[in-house]
Amino acid sequence: MKTKSAVKWFIAAGILSSQMVFAQPVQITSLGANGKLTVTAPVGSDYSVQWSPALGTGASWSDRWDFLTAIRSTNATMTQAVPMFYRVACYTNGLLWPMRPGTFVFSVTNALKETHSQTLKILGRCYLPEYTNYYGVINEAAAGVTGGVSGGTMIFRADDKQAWSLDDPQNHIESEEFFVGTVGTVITNASNERVAIAAIETVTVPAGTFTNCIKFHKTDLGSGNPNPTHDEWIALGVGMVKWVDYDVDEQNAIPVVYQLTSYSSY
Repeated sequence: MKTKSAVKWFIAAGILSSQMVFAQPVQITSLGANGKLTVTAPVGSDYSVQWSPALGTGASWSDRWDFLTAIRSTNATMTQAVPMFYRVACYTNGLLWPMRPGTFVFSVTNALKETHSQTLKILGRCYLPEYTNYYGVINEAAAGVTGGVSGGTMIFRADDKQAWSLDDPQNHIESEEFFVGTVGTVITNASNERVAIAAIETVTVPAGTFTNCIKFHKTDLGSGNPNPTHDEWIALGVGMVKWVDYDVDEQNAIPVVYQLTSYSSY
């Protein structure tokens, strides 16, 4: 399986630091006076620009900018840490599900031969200070066929190895939905769902052919349906490309099949 490369370089006021020793070079090559930062990184990688007010032992690097807005003035003169040094933190193998703002469109069919088109929109990121994490905000339209999902809004986060849904924000319940691992790995998540890696497969859907997709077989341990399972295929660096649902109340509609037809980033 793919692993994270933590290759990082940093720059301050045009001064480049020494490189950490890793296999693939990821570096800032220029930080021009016109406010443009130039980066060299492997094609297909995901990187974030981080900043720190100072260097040295204990330097505090952050990709958060929100606390530089709406600052409450408590004295006539205030001192605030601001960006002075920059670095790039790069996942050379990409993120499990990047959560970039954009649109996923799925074709939906069921055993009754009903068809529909479903849109899943990643609206952007939100930072929840209580959780100290950024989450992607996902709006899922109704599937529009018998047995299909009714849609709604989900809060989701992912890195290069795992992905979680924030199922119960008030009670701090986060469920691990996807993870990188070997075939046969099984967990039970916080939503009482058994999640197993069933296979590593090549999946062909209307949006194209995706190799090395992780097939997850999920079982809702609290469901009253005769077959409370569904299968999901995740393409690394893309996200969900296919989903087959057996855990529906209308048994005559099983299975409900979702296949990616297109996806785009804003």
